[in-house]
Amino acid sequence: MTSFIDASSPTGNGRRIKVLSTDLIFSGVDNIFVYLSLDIDRLRDALSRTLSFWPILTGRIIVESDDRYFIEFSDNSIPFTYIENDELERWPNLPVIVDDMKLIKPFIDSTLYKPEIEPLLRFKVTRLIRSDEYVLGTSFCHMAGDANSIVHFHNDLSQIYQNLEPIFPRPVFERHLLDKEDPDFSCLPVLKLYRNTDKKETILARLAKEHTETDPI
Repeated sequence: MTSFIDASSPTGNGRRIKVLSTDLIFSGVDNIFVYLSLDIDRLRDALSRTLSFWPILTGRIIVESDDRYFIEFSDNSIPFTYIENDELERWPNLPVIVDDMKLIKPFIDSTLYKPEIEPLLRFKVTRLIRSDEYVLGTSFCHMAGDANSIVHFHNDLSQIYQNLEPIFPRPVFERHLLDKEDPDFSCLPVLKLYRNTDKKETILARLAKEHTETDPI
């Protein structure tokens, strides 16, 4: 069963931020959390309140005619799916990082790249009936934020679910342009691979060249 969660206080107001080319070269980030107990209604409410601090996640990708990408803070709903599984005995003892997506794919609704229509965040909760465990799968579009942003969001959600104040400061969504005119950036040659004012294709070609010319440590 899929429901749709709105921010408790919509704060997007139609604002737009530019998506940089370094945001375009990564796919979404999927995570799984396993709990012995989970109050679904409380989680929905916590997500709704958390989204008020994270209006970027209720937005959509917009592509302009000149191939410029934006996220529009459009205060859309987030899909939240709840299902029950009576086949799995219990959650398997998997490593922290799972390379085989076939193991976790049934427990995640992954975000897709579909500008203007696809949400930037998806939630899926699976209750394992035999063990009474709850598997929370989240999928976070990388265009909306990096690994630090994902940790920040999940921490905010956890704190609000527990009726605690968020630990981190409120999120900031502006992106800093890194180009050859930036004096601080020019001191870090390795980061020139990731100049985010270049085109996506240029960055990918530069990374491929670096990969062929550099030995791993």
